[in-house]
Amino acid sequence: HPGEIWQLEASSCDKDLFATAYTNQQGWNCSIWKLDENQQPPAEEGGGAPEESSQMIDQLAKLNHVVDLKGHEGPISTLRWSVLEEGEESAPEAIVTLDSKRIRWWPMSKGSS
Repeated sequence: HPGEIWQLEASSCDKDLFATAYTNQQGWNCSIWKLDENQQPPAEEGGGAPEESSQMIDQLAKLNHVVDLKGHEGPISTLRWSVLEEGEESAPEAIVTLDSKRIRWWPMSKGSS
């Protein structure tokens, strides 16, 4: 992850999608991430890992970066997923962030999830 995580919020519609609010040298940011259960993490080199640990590593999902939500002007006090039209399976999601100066609405397109 690119910085110190201050918040982690799971999507309300997609079990593999989540958002992080974090700080780094550039300031406060949010990122969207997706777990990909079909991709395996790279094998560890050097060997010596117990068989149980090796089996656990094989079960891990790969973490894919989807998008950065930039432009925050201070600490992000709120990070929430929101469904625009409740009750519909195909309803688009959005992320709401609140920093020290603004409330931001970040609509998520179907292509980003």
